[in-house]
Amino acid sequence: VIAWVFAPMGSGSFSDVMRASGSTWLVADGGAIVWQKAQLSLMPLLATLVILLFQRRAGTWLATAVDVVSPRSALSPMLYVVIAAASAQAVAAASIANATLSVPLWRSIAGSAAVATVGFGWGIARSLAVLVPSRLRPALLIVRRFAFGMLLLAVLVVLASAIAQRKAFADVLGAVAGDSTSTLQVLLLCALYVPTVIGWALAFLLGPGFSLGTGTAVAVTGVQLSVLPPIPLLALVPDALPSVTQLALLLPLVIAVWTTRATGPLALGTRL
Repeated sequence: VIAWVFAPMGSGSFSDVMRASGSTWLVADGGAIVWQKAQLSLMPLLATLVILLFQRRAGTWLATAVDVVSPRSALSPMLYVVIAAASAQAVAAASIANATLSVPLWRSIAGSAAVATVGFGWGIARSLAVLVPSRLRPALLIVRRFAFGMLLLAVLVVLASAIAQRKAFADVLGAVAGDSTSTLQVLLLCALYVPTVIGWALAFLLGPGFSLGTGTAVAVTGVQLSVLPPIPLLALVPDALPSVTQLALLLPLVIAVWTTRATGPLALGTRL
């Protein structure tokens, strides 16, 4: 809808706008769409995070409303909300499908059920945080600080890549988007996938790296670059890496040691 507002003179009808919005929701909720024989299943994690945050709040309210006092008592309400989320996904999938756009129904249902389990389970777990034994709370705090440190490091890696590959990014953006309105639309789409790119950076820092399409693999040990689709964010992938980049494998160890020493044996209350 926001992209449509940015392009008020476009030729798309309101039904096309709603179909595009529904497709975004389906993919963000773990589903996939097939348009002109091309399948899109890569989750835009920014939109997925929004869904999870709403489900987390709803899970907290649910735990209060039905008086969830233990994980066992949460099983029944969790089952109901997961079925409801999967049913809504099935209705949306059937609503947006047409002659050129199809939706793998069972994949969408399974993806929505998985996302709902994480989101509502997160909210219910927050309401049960007081049940976490005090001896485990320092460990949870260490895990949270380590995750935050790795996330910050991954963001820095993405920023460094964006600075180094800014010309390639601008070239692909100019080739894909013609006018200023199309540029805003493409940048909006790229913004939805920024957390996905940060996830790739985490995989890069932790060692295994990541692969894109066919024949492209990126790791600290080297880059094997093949033909990539004309997507601006993919232009951030470098052609080669200096050998000193392999020292990045030590950074997770440094962060782990720092978080462990900085926390100490403190029995602090930690919420999930």
